[in-house]
Amino acid sequence: MAYFESNGVHIFYEDHGAGVPVVLIHGFGVDGRLQWGETGLIEFLAPHFRVIALDCRGHGHSERFYNNPDAYSMPNMSRDVLNLLDLLHIDRVLLVGFSLGSRVCFEIMTTHPERCRAAVLSGFGPDNSTSDPDRREQLATAMLAEDPASISDYHQRIRRAVIEAGNDAAALAACIRCNTNIPPLSAVTPISVPVLFVTGAKDHVAGDPGGLSGYFRESRVLVIDNNGHASVVADPRFHTAVADFLATAPA
Repeated sequence: MAYFESNGVHIFYEDHGAGVPVVLIHGFGVDGRLQWGETGLIEFLAPHFRVIALDCRGHGHSERFYNNPDAYSMPNMSRDVLNLLDLLHIDRVLLVGFSLGSRVCFEIMTTHPERCRAAVLSGFGPDNSTSDPDRREQLATAMLAEDPASISDYHQRIRRAVIEAGNDAAALAACIRCNTNIPPLSAVTPISVPVLFVTGAKDHVAGDPGGLSGYFRESRVLVIDNNGHASVVADPRFHTAVADFLATAPA
């Protein structure tokens, strides 16, 4: 467990195991330990891979920004990952993301495909790869509400989860205000990095990841039943699928 400076920003990360390096990038409102440690994925992968899990800026133990949505832009968040790879002298890596973390993986694959051997994108699909500005503002406003009773039940649940995870609702209000939409398909050269999409059969947040297959030259989708958006990463079938896919990634 350590910190490093990414363009002056303090970023926290964990580093476990040995072997081929894998970077795990968590979703919105949690952190690396909650997303990957408490769900068992780090422990599952560490006997076979070098497993690196960072806390994205604004989350967990990493530095937080307030009133500055641009701090959470995809160029900034992906640069944090690339700077960590440089620090650890890792040229190419395997990526595993969840939701917002999958969006960061997508950014790396489009801007620096040479740094990525393969990627698992979970909790990521057409419905959360782009977002409506009004919906983002509604959630940001809910995060900042002085009286939680004044906001919808849906927003209360998200806000409560963020706070219970040890995060700062005000910092994540700035995060959610940042436009992280993926570019239109016509603006992207087909991504050469092999991708495994993993989704819960009841994931109504991300939608069918097959709708993003046009961005990739090589991708497939695994649907795991009896899971929603967030629960899928704790399923042992997810752990096995991730390990098997990464073990067969091209050199």
